[in-house]
Amino acid sequence: MLSLYAGADGVKTGYTGLAGRCLVTSATRNGMRLISVVLFCDTKNLRTSSSTKILDYSFAEYDRVNLLDKGTVMGTIKVNRSRTAQEINLTVAEDLTAVLKHNQKDMLFTRVSIPKQVTAPVKKGSIMGTVSIYHGDRIIAETSLIALDSAEKKELKDYIGDVIIKWIDIMN
Repeated sequence: MLSLYAGADGVKTGYTGLAGRCLVTSATRNGMRLISVVLFCDTKNLRTSSSTKILDYSFAEYDRVNLLDKGTVMGTIKVNRSRTAQEINLTVAEDLTAVLKHNQKDMLFTRVSIPKQVTAPVKKGSIMGTVSIYHGDRIIAETSLIALDSAEKKELKDYIGDVIIKWIDIMN
């Protein structure tokens, strides 16, 4: 298979009395690696042709699809008791990809799960929620949503300043 199949990059042949002639083949094309496993083959030629058919079909019918890029902003979260930020953007923690049949990408939907609000302090990079990609009722990819910025906790002097500002507004 290594010399016969374009993109083949790994093989393991074998034989047992119960499983007959076996072949595991790995092949990579356009950044997508597929693995074929064939068992119960009577001849070496059948073993090779079966693996070739599986890989040809899979490369023809499936693609590696980019679902979300790392750093994509997926929402915001309100931050209570913060002196530096009232809201923080939440971004995708890592690239999300999947191997899908050609017609399946249009059947996907995304669900973002984050709390309505949090209380400061929040550190940049903290996990604040998740983003899940569904095909039907099945999750096919999921990653964390992380805080793009930090939010510092208010201190006593900040609260005193808030009271003074409100008092001045009332007096005017």
